[in-house]
Amino acid sequence: MKRKIIEHGTSNAVILPKKWFDKYGLKRGEEVDIEEAGPLLIVSAEKIKSKQECVQIEQKPFIPYVHRVIGKLFQAGYDHIDVNISDKRDMEEAEKESLKNVVGLEIIEKTDKKISFDVVVSDTPEQYAKYERKTFQTAVEYSKFILELIEKKEYEKLNDRTLESLNNKFSIFCERYLSKTLSKNCTFKYVILWNLEKITDEYKYLANFVKEHNIKLSKETKDYFRESIQYLEDFYDLYYSFELTLYSSMYQRKIPLLSKGHKLYLQKQTLEAMAIIRLMNAILGVFDCLGNILALHIQESATITFKAE
Repeated sequence: MKRKIIEHGTSNAVILPKKWFDKYGLKRGEEVDIEEAGPLLIVSAEKIKSKQECVQIEQKPFIPYVHRVIGKLFQAGYDHIDVNISDKRDMEEAEKESLKNVVGLEIIEKTDKKISFDVVVSDTPEQYAKYERKTFQTAVEYSKFILELIEKKEYEKLNDRTLESLNNKFSIFCERYLSKTLSKNCTFKYVILWNLEKITDEYKYLANFVKEHNIKLSKETKDYFRESIQYLEDFYDLYYSFELTLYSSMYQRKIPLLSKGHKLYLQKQTLEAMAIIRLMNAILGVFDCLGNILALHIQESATITFKAE
């Protein structure tokens, strides 16, 4: 999109696109935020004041994963979702799963032919900041919870998905917020939050496998489990308090950690080896996000210059 610079009194001005202006419910005389980023000038509404974005889908093409589609529509930033019902029994299950997995989603209308959902949680920077931190916290706490249950041999409790479910809810909300605001660096944050959910899933899959096969993890594997948790905690610290020394340390620790995992994998019986793979996947997931954290803080770690062609 291109705009001409026009003269405005003794200053220069650029006309805001009408579609963007209307979408966020702006009015003449209101303030917008302007941020300089080198050659970029980022204009953003002080608050997200978009009109309600609505979408309507047919249930039939998406059976039996309608709940996943509803979740993705929430993530995409839609505020009102209508589903035209063709299978009542499947829709009942989809309704339960949607309400269970998405924070701030409520049913506002339900008939034999249609069900309507509204998003009632506030898409504000304050809410985002709160849930962003909780996404990290629940990922770390869930990994510790699983290891504690394994050490205590309380395998019957490994089905407890409370923390993993909360991690899903918080990360999905954050992804929705970033989709709606398109704020600076949102791509890097989106990838990090998406991966945090997947990292947490690795611990969930490990818990399922250990419980299903009643696996007794060796001391070496438990120690490796702790190292994977420490790597995740360091990632959490790096995100909120970036230090180049910690970034470098985490980057360098990847190969030794994975090498240790490979050696353990070759030493252990098949079932325990499968659990080790999950821990290696979690470590690799954290490592894959390091570049995104560096991108968020690159101006703190390098001198940025611009050269005219």
